[in-house]
Amino acid sequence: MNSGEQPLKGYQYSMRCVLEVTGEDAQSFLQSQFSNDLSKAEPLSTVYGLWLSIKGRVLADSYIIVLSDNHYWILSEFTEAASIKDMLEKHLIADDVEIGILESFGSIALDEAGSESLIKCLGVDAITEHMLASKKAYCDQSFGIIFTSDRFGSLSREFCFLNKGYAEKLELMIARNLNTSPVLHLIDENQMHLKRIELGRPLVPQEIGPGDLAAEGGFVPSAVSLTKGCYLGQEVVARLHHLGKAQRQLYILGLTPIDKRTDSEQAVDSTNAQVVFGSAELPLSIEYEGRSIGQLRSVYNSNGGAYSSIAVALLKVRALDCFKEGIILEGYTLTLIKAFAQPESSNNRH
Repeated sequence: MNSGEQPLKGYQYSMRCVLEVTGEDAQSFLQSQFSNDLSKAEPLSTVYGLWLSIKGRVLADSYIIVLSDNHYWILSEFTEAASIKDMLEKHLIADDVEIGILESFGSIALDEAGSESLIKCLGVDAITEHMLASKKAYCDQSFGIIFTSDRFGSLSREFCFLNKGYAEKLELMIARNLNTSPVLHLIDENQMHLKRIELGRPLVPQEIGPGDLAAEGGFVPSAVSLTKGCYLGQEVVARLHHLGKAQRQLYILGLTPIDKRTDSEQAVDSTNAQVVFGSAELPLSIEYEGRSIGQLRSVYNSNGGAYSSIAVALLKVRALDCFKEGIILEGYTLTLIKAFAQPESSNNRH
């Protein structure tokens, strides 16, 4: 690689949920269930939002790709397809809606340069012409799904393969660095989480989940519409927004060990949804003078930052001053760094 060339950036992952929703009532049904507005979405656009309970609690998040008024694809990186399918089918009564699970053979996110290289290398003319000319999604069940995001803080594209042959071709291309001059740099899961924390992207349902309100994760109004009309959980969302204020919010914490154990001896396993932290599993109650002031929801290695680990916690806003007195948890000093920043736009979110 020449000194002036920048490495391509990518992240491989599994898309746990790929659903295809069809039928004459597909648009009205999804509009009544999804937290964001689908009615104004153009064909091949991507809308990010949440699935809420009737009490406004966060059950899962998804991207919905709009093919037409009666054809949608639902994707979720962290919630299983069967879980979202069962959740939706509980609310089907006499609706003309069909929900099917599609098998995914792997996914990768690439920055703009890397995604354009991959698109060209795949050798599918329809993809090349479509994706390089616009930011709209590409959907073909014989190939897969491509949609834009800002996973790396700027334009990137997510590739979800529904064809095993293309997934295998991707692995070969990665081994050959996508036939490009710059080296392809694949970040690991821990690096990806540090990046999304930097960008203010809450992890659903680990950091904001079934016991939490959308506003506590800062999702209103970016991913939860205040104007679209009725949908599941809408009444609670609107009431809190107009008449009250969330008493808990997400914050970023820095963790510093108080003893002399090495980082490797202090087990922080960021590969699991339920992270092992010290001798306990997350979520873990944070207490001050015998009372709970919040929960530690996720912990990641800082990769050489100012703290040994970076964590995300859901905290009671009125208790933030407690951190000035010093809080110890599982052998670590917890330092309040800042509020968890939130995205301004609901689209292209990751």
